[in-house]
Amino acid sequence: MAQEGVDGSEGVAVLGNLSEINTISHALTRGTFKGLLRYSGQHRDSNLHMVQDSNTADISNEKKQQYSTIGGYLGYETAPFYNTSIGATVYTSQPVGNNPSNRKGLGGLDERDGDQDSYTVWGEAYIKFEQEGHRIKVGRQEMPDYKFVSLSDVRMTPITHQGAIYENTLLDDWQFNAAYISKMKERNADEFIDMAKGARLKEGGNGSRKMIRGSYDPSDYDSDGYTGDKKE
Repeated sequence: MAQEGVDGSEGVAVLGNLSEINTISHALTRGTFKGLLRYSGQHRDSNLHMVQDSNTADISNEKKQQYSTIGGYLGYETAPFYNTSIGATVYTSQPVGNNPSNRKGLGGLDERDGDQDSYTVWGEAYIKFEQEGHRIKVGRQEMPDYKFVSLSDVRMTPITHQGAIYENTLLDDWQFNAAYISKMKERNADEFIDMAKGARLKEGGNGSRKMIRGSYDPSDYDSDGYTGDKKE
């Protein structure tokens, strides 16, 4: 038996008249807030506990998994000044009630240290330029319109990515998108990791990880990215 639930309330607020932005002060104070308050709780009958950053499934003596948490996000984007704006969003998940470490594996909280812990992260921090059908955005950001990456927003916070995008909508009923992505943040993590580490692996049916292409050695990576001897 499994019981799952994700519930939330989302809102957007615009401060001031965007047509009257003619100073930096106006741009900073007349931007747009966005926010989401969400509760998520799950209870599942399973002793197969696959946790984040794990290469193998944990067959636990505990035959249940559960978490209960509240959180969401709060973000702000400045009004455009000379067609340029900046924005940032903080995401968080905070445990509520009973979240035992031996019932982890559902991904609602940070599980990297073997427990179910809270996390808070700057998931978005970007600069954006828009003018007459051209849009450029650089930095940490959600990418809901790019099918080769996913928000996977099915727990408390989504996956976000770090990189640069260019979008062109000059032609009617046609849009051109291009993107370069260097890092990604898992949905229940508080740090960004190299895309080669985060996206080149897929889960096998028995919990193992298989290569999509190429080879992967975790010792070739540190907090700054790839450090192996094959780097050009």
